[in-house]
Amino acid sequence: MGYQRETIQTAIQRFHRRYGNRTNCSAEILVDIIGNTQQENAQPTDDHNDTENSHNETNDLSTGDQLVAENRRLRRQRLCRVCQDKDANIAMLPCGHLLCCSDCAPAMRKCPACKAIVKGTVRTFLV
Repeated sequence: MGYQRETIQTAIQRFHRRYGNRTNCSAEILVDIIGNTQQENAQPTDDHNDTENSHNETNDLSTGDQLVAENRRLRRQRLCRVCQDKDANIAMLPCGHLLCCSDCAPAMRKCPACKAIVKGTVRTFLV
């Protein structure tokens, strides 16, 4: 993500105009200047509104699809690796892998991921 180079350069110029060559300043001042610069740069001209709106709608659809795919992937990651039915909520010790549900974990003598001998388990709660 991050900021565009133009935005940062404009913010630096504004900072120097306002505060001179001061080297110690708070992060809040810099964030405010960058935020104001971004807001000014975000206001499109009337010439580009139509093309930008249609382009943004296309990007929104692809972004929505990406979010749905990422959500599915993250839900699959949370599933128990043994039964593939319940959410994994038991962390294996000493490795710390979170791979099994509370029903399957007692049967595990070795971690399904790294094959380390399980010396203990900890029940976890994901909020």
